[in-house]
This record gives sequence, structure tokens and C-alpha cells, in this order.
Amino acid sequence: MEVILTQDVIKLGNRGEIVRVKNGYARNFLFPRKLALPATDSNKRHVAEIIRQTRAKVEKERSSAEVLREKLDGEHIKLSLAFGETGKAYGSITAKDIASSFREKEIFFDHHQVVLDHPLKEAGAHDVKIRLFEGLTAMVKVWVVPEGEQSETEQIEVAKAESMSREKADTDIAEEPEETEEETPEETSEETPERTEEETVEENLEDSGDDAGGDENETQDAGEKVETEKGD
Repeated sequence: MEVILTQDVIKLGNRGEIVRVKNGYARNFLFPRKLALPATDSNKRHVAEIIRQTRAKVEKERSSAEVLREKLDGEHIKLSLAFGETGKAYGSITAKDIASSFREKEIFFDHHQVVLDHPLKEAGAHDVKIRLFEGLTAMVKVWVVPEGEQSETEQIEVAKAESMSREKADTDIAEEPEETEEETPEETSEETPERTEEETVEENLEDSGDDAGGDENETQDAGEKVETEKGD
């Protein structure tokens, strides 16, 4: 009897392969466990479509794993652990701790992918393998440091931050504007408004009328004086 394997079966074949088996083996073992289907035309098409979708999914997962490996390879994290005076660790660093620390850096993977023979209990650097996909792994470095202890790099960064803060404070002080005395507005004298052209013309006409009236009076006085002399 011909059957299509829907799963890999040891010593028989791989998923999607068509194999010939005894009728009793197929009906009593393969079919009840959903390891195979009768090799009919419809079942062949059905299994072929399932295999196509599965391969596409696997290829997508592999591509994502390769991208993740590029992010992880060479990365390092620092985890704190309490130690006693004798150097004995209180607690340990686990796979969950490592995965959680990387999530804070927005690098995501399941803690089951962390390969640890045993939890980390010693201070110092540890190379840890992350299994990303079949045949695809990344190596990261995990630093275990005593609680409250700063690494040399952190000390340098803190010193830089303090120096920049002091420089900024000095710059702010130097840029503060100086206080200036308020200017007292100057007293302005009232200016005589300028006369318009019409006012000037009217004034000239008035002056001319006065002069004309004076001349007429002088002429009248002169006439009266002549007549008086004639009478005499």
C-alpha cells in the first residue's frame, strides 16, 4: 500500500515522501498517529501545499534569525550579583536574566535559546551561546560584576558627564546679560506749530490794509492844511 508521510518517520522516510508499506502497518500504526495518509491524488495535492507553506515559513524564520545574529554577535551586557566578603555569590545569573537584559536593548529572543551549562556565579566575563535556528548561533559576552561596583568604562563616562555639566554651567553664567540703567526720556520743548500758507497770506493782507489806511489819513490831513492856507 502506498502512503504519503505527513511527518518524518525513522527508518521509513521524511515528510512528503510517498512510500510503500504493509496494509496492517498503515492502518494500525501510521494512520491512527497521523503520520501518513493514503496516497490518493487529492491527498498528494494537499500534502504538497502543506509542504510548500512550511518551507516558506522556515525560510522566513531563518532570514529573521540571520538578522538577529548580526545584532547579537559581539554584543555584551553587564549584570550585577551580590557577593559576600569571602567572594561567595548570593544567587546566580540565569538564562532568563540574560534574555531580559537584552530585551532592554530591544533585542528579543526566548530564554530557552540561551545555552548555559549552569547558572553564572563567578564575577568576570563569560561567553554565552544563543541558539537562534537550526545550525545558526550567536556568541555574546556577559559581564558579572559585584553590586555597586562601577567598571572602568562607566567611571570614564561619569567623569565626562560631570565635566560637560560644569562647562555648560560656566557657559550659562558667561552668557547672562548685564544689567543696564534705564534711559531717562529727554524733556522736549513744545515747538511752535508751523503756520499754513493761507494764514500767512491773510496776515500779509491785514498788514497791507493797515498801511493803506495810514496813507489815506496822511493825504486827508495834507488837503485840509492847503485849504486852510488858501482861506488865510
